[in-house]
Amino acid sequence: MTYDYTDKLYKKYSLLIVRAFNSLNRELQALAFDELNAGKAYKAVNERVKKVYKKCYDELIDILILFALHYFEDSCDKIVQKKGNKITYYVGKKDGFRKEKTFDAEKFVEDYVKTDNIIVKYIFDNEYERKLTRAVEAILTSGNKAEMKKELDKALRYWNRQAKQAGDNISMEAYIEGFEAAGVEYVKWVTEKDERVCPTCSARDGKIYRIDKIIIPLHYNCRCNIVPYEK
Repeated sequence: MTYDYTDKLYKKYSLLIVRAFNSLNRELQALAFDELNAGKAYKAVNERVKKVYKKCYDELIDILILFALHYFEDSCDKIVQKKGNKITYYVGKKDGFRKEKTFDAEKFVEDYVKTDNIIVKYIFDNEYERKLTRAVEAILTSGNKAEMKKELDKALRYWNRQAKQAGDNISMEAYIEGFEAAGVEYVKWVTEKDERVCPTCSARDGKIYRIDKIIIPLHYNCRCNIVPYEK
């Protein structure tokens, strides 16, 4: 598995959210300071920030579905057909008795963002609302327009980092799901074998894991991979 597909699509998504946050900055800069300091301040800022966060969130969900489809298809060698956000695959023998099943990428993503994964929890489920509120409060207390821009830039960096990691995570999850659908039981951990590999991942290089027990990636920007292994 490589993250080339993820990186390619994420570059486009990144440009979208940069434009969205820049547009938000222009809208907030246009507000009069007396409005920001008045009782309507929270509503004025909240409406604008929430609109941008919702747009970025919805676009991210769409791109995560594409990642799930791509990497499931990449690792499963028993695919019958692909239609919309669903992939039909078979269990059993290709030319004998077999049963067809469906991988629903939309449901896969929906279930994934509801998990307690600490890396993606930042922008999903209840964390989405909490971080949105935090961004609004930071903007309101920034004091001036220059500080407001800094707070928006910080929010953009946080969103970018978490969204990129969410993409990498769900790509690997779908990749593993595809292997399981194909009947793979064991996988071997493979690192990039360079100076950037962390000690934790280096210790796992070449080790064999049951596919239903492996936890990967282990951390932000993890570049480790897995390959099928037959005992």
